[in-house]
Amino acid sequence: MTTEGPFAVVAKRKMCPGVKGVEGECHGHDVIALAKAVDYLTERNYTEAVAWLNGPAKKAAKDPQTEYLGTKGSPYNSNRNTFGDAVCKVLAKLPEAERKRRVMVID
Repeated sequence: MTTEGPFAVVAKRKMCPGVKGVEGECHGHDVIALAKAVDYLTERNYTEAVAWLNGPAKKAAKDPQTEYLGTKGSPYNSNRNTFGDAVCKVLAKLPEAERKRRVMVID
């Protein structure tokens, strides 16, 4: 950084673009309601997915996925992790005392 003063970086993106009833809402960050998912998939003609959601998925007694896979071990990382790694690389160049004095991270 070449300018003195406080800085802020805001990574803002719309949640669930194109999903009616969820787009732009914070709850789109998690699992969406079945009805909204079915509407979204129906509009895109994903009939097999809709049939599965309305059939076996509704009848499942528990989540068949025993482990969350996420992006662990994947060459494709989340935006949040990629940004965090980049910030850490920049901040690592500052002496520890200066980092403590000048940097505050709010998530």
